Amino acid sequence: MSKLRDNIKERNIVKRISNMRIFGNTLNRSYNLVVALVLILISIFILGGGMYDVLMKPLILLPTSTTTQFFYFGLRDQSLTESLVFMFLLTIGISGLYLSFRSSKLIYRPREASIMLFIGIALIITAFLCCEYILTLKQVV
Repeated sequence: MSKLRDNIKERNIVKRISNMRIFGNTLNRSYNLVVALVLILISIFILGGGMYDVLMKPLILLPTSTTTQFFYFGLRDQSLTESLVFMFLLTIGISGLYLSFRSSKLIYRPREASIMLFIGIALIITAFLCCEYILTLKQVV
């Protein structure tokens, strides 16, 4: 009887350890996801001109005699609105890249894969064209 009881206790211990291991793997996966998202957000902040905004404290809107402008003319300066728009466009482009990447994992669902790929490519092209349009507006003097 004691062997049976010891065997049951050992099985319970093994189950608990295996459950803890599964929990540890899911915790590790979520930790990796959080770290990746934080790194992406930091890179979007830096590439979008966030450091310039923090150090130089630019104006949000540029008052002129007739209207209000959102963008500085010339490539040397930028307004806070311009930085936020560019960060938003970077987020759209990165989302398009992620959707395109995820579409490659849907092997057994080709319709969903092609839709995700199309949406991802559309987001990438939209972000690129909008960034180019902003740069063209800035160069017109």
